[in-house]
Amino acid sequence: MQDGSVGKAWIVIPALSFVAGVLAALLLTGSLPVPALWSHPQQPATPAIAPQPTPSALPSFTPAPAPSSTPIPPTPTDTPVPPTPTSTHTPTATVTPSPTSTMISLPPLEAPLSPTKPVVISRAEWGSMAITEGYVPHTLDRITIHHDGSEFYGGAVARMRSLQTGSRNRGWVDIPYHFLIDQEGNIYEGRPLQYVGDTATEYDPAGHALITVMGNYMIQEINEAQLAAIVDLAAWLSYEYSIPPELIKGHRDYAATSCPGTNLYRYLADGYLVSAVEARLNFGTQ
Repeated sequence: MQDGSVGKAWIVIPALSFVAGVLAALLLTGSLPVPALWSHPQQPATPAIAPQPTPSALPSFTPAPAPSSTPIPPTPTDTPVPPTPTSTHTPTATVTPSPTSTMISLPPLEAPLSPTKPVVISRAEWGSMAITEGYVPHTLDRITIHHDGSEFYGGAVARMRSLQTGSRNRGWVDIPYHFLIDQEGNIYEGRPLQYVGDTATEYDPAGHALITVMGNYMIQEINEAQLAAIVDLAAWLSYEYSIPPELIKGHRDYAATSCPGTNLYRYLADGYLVSAVEARLNFGTQ
């Protein structure tokens, strides 16, 4: 048994030596790759991590406020315009005259004649009260134009009676005006001309011949018939009582009032009434 083992070893040892020599030759020539037995196993690449900014470099952040439970109305872009108020006034008149857009100009007289007294509806004709006392006499030296201040579109006789009653109720002896003119240009006799009239404003009417036009000429427009009646009456008064035409004025020229209304007063303001009366008084030179 021992001799057999020795014989086998003699064969194996030379074979192993041959194999080792072949391997060494291959290693020397680089024909046999050598595994990296002692290297660490390759790790997967770690992705680069961007450096984090320091706290001081971080942008500031302010949290948005929580929505309020009460809605905020939007800001208007336009100023609201209040609605136009609607008038609740009910006019007493049933007819409203159309305003004239131009000044009235009366036609010239056909022949130069001296002024005569125009037709006047007397106190007896319109039904005046019989008044015999309380008047104050005076001497005329000027003419003053009024309006009575209440809109008027007809019914002059009833208006005259109402005006007389109202005047006496307020403590005046009679109608405050000497002559009154209606919508048609009719002239009514008021207080007797030789007595002082009355006024509700601060001026002394002594010496004034008071002519009033029925109506409110802050609202109404004067018409041609009314304007002609004023000129006829003022021309006669100027001629009869030697009153200079330049002393034909309006109530507002003597007191703080809108009387006789802008639409009537403009015929005084522009000199029309004075010029028309002067033309009547120049009858002898035409």
